[in-house]
Amino acid sequence: MEKDIFSRSKKIFNILSVLRNHLISDGFWEFFPDSIVKYNENIESGLKFSDGKDFYLLNPDVTSWIISEQKANIEEKFFYITKENDGVNSKLKLGIEIIGIENPEEIILNLLYDFMNLLGIDNFYIDLSSIKKFEEIIYENKLDKKDFFKALEKRDIEFFDNLKVSDEVKVKIDEIINYRENKTNYEPINEILKKFDKDNIFVDYGTLKYMNYYDDLVFELYTDELGYAIVNGGNYFINNEKSCGMAIDLNLIEEILRRREK
Repeated sequence: MEKDIFSRSKKIFNILSVLRNHLISDGFWEFFPDSIVKYNENIESGLKFSDGKDFYLLNPDVTSWIISEQKANIEEKFFYITKENDGVNSKLKLGIEIIGIENPEEIILNLLYDFMNLLGIDNFYIDLSSIKKFEEIIYENKLDKKDFFKALEKRDIEFFDNLKVSDEVKVKIDEIINYRENKTNYEPINEILKKFDKDNIFVDYGTLKYMNYYDDLVFELYTDELGYAIVNGGNYFINNEKSCGMAIDLNLIEEILRRREK
């Protein structure tokens, strides 16, 4: 069979057209972020390189770049297309940000349900997690926050087994990591559960893709077809304005829809 280099791009174009039209009709505008930015230790991800004088990042995490660069207070709803480097591969993603607008988490999660409905994907579930749920343990035991959350993201059991903390603390960490229910006594997430009242939204504190700017809520979306997240996001602050964003992996969405055609 001859290789067709255009067929997948056409499918991604069709997916993106559906989502873009919905966003525009809902008052969002399209932002065009720089693909190469000057290196800054606060900017996440990206391929680091040098021109012999300075260091730069290719395809950095857009949210952390915006937080680093935007100094004025704003109220915005926008989206953008970006590539995320993953070794020699890159992933095409649709990013959506809501900055300085009331209840940004609720708007973002409502969008997710709209998107899945528009794409005909109904066998999905959303996992909610919390940064702050772990912070007391991290600070009280003087643990490295970034190392802790990166280990949690990778499900690095050996990391947690080797933590220099008491057995009591290890048991507490284990209980939080393995908590998966459709209810919680942690009020910020419980409020979200009450607003949505859906049977496919769960509290799973062990599900957490860490970014250094996340404030508390972190979420991921999965489908039955794939064993990994096709959407991830979380809330953050920019110039003291409460905000929330998410990134949708367009390549994985295309893969799910392509599998259904077979």
